Amino acid sequence: MKSGFSNKQRIEDLKRLAYECAERKYNGCNDNCGKCPLNISLYLEDKQDAVLIQTNAELDYQQNVQLYNEQVQMQIEHQKQENANTIAELVGKVIGIFIFIILPIIMIHSCIQGCS
Repeated sequence: MKSGFSNKQRIEDLKRLAYECAERKYNGCNDNCGKCPLNISLYLEDKQDAVLIQTNAELDYQQNVQLYNEQVQMQIEHQKQENANTIAELVGKVIGIFIFIILPIIMIHSCIQGCS
């Protein structure tokens, strides 16, 4: 980290690094953490602060993944409902066509054949 940054900016940068680290861990990162530039304990003397920031970042990332998964699931359910509605409309139209167009044609055809 650059020493010219304010303490608040430095903490935000560390949080960003920790969040990126959490994301990589979630996606199966197997890098050597001791040498990884995302390892915030490399930038902090107080290891408790590093653990706290990293733990919060991991919790935030997991929460964001969970919220994203819930949103995707809601979109899937919404799409399923729209598909079901579309199918129901199509079935209704097919039945309507049969009742109001095809059935009368069949009946008229039967009457004409019966009269001849």
